[in-house]
Amino acid sequence: MSVFNRMLNGSQRCTDLLACVYELNRLESQAYFRLLEDEGLSLDDLAGLLDRERSTVHRAVQKLLNVQLAERETVPLKGGGYYYRYRATSPETVRARIERRLDDFQAAVEQALDAFEDEVATHSLPSTEIQTSGTELRT
Repeated sequence: MSVFNRMLNGSQRCTDLLACVYELNRLESQAYFRLLEDEGLSLDDLAGLLDRERSTVHRAVQKLLNVQLAERETVPLKGGGYYYRYRATSPETVRARIERRLDDFQAAVEQALDAFEDEVATHSLPSTEIQTSGTELRT
């Protein structure tokens, strides 16, 4: 069953909501919730907590950054250099963004339905001829 159908059938799971709206996979959802629990994690720390390879977690975090579910902060090191610390976007901000996306989605679906109705109204089915027992039928 698709995530969309699970949501319509009453699934109230946050992971389904994030998967539906942002197309997150399981690891990306886990990373988001882990970042909510532990504010300001390095990529190495997050990889350890998720028990995944650093490169795999990096791809998941990149997705979170791309859809604005996470933020990255540059932390300078005393001896020079820097590292990144990641934190989740607040649930309140995510909720507001999802509500805006749903409004946009609803408007797009309404436009598509209007276009569908217009197309159906102006579309005529092609005439077909069927021969049966010497009698011609037209549809």
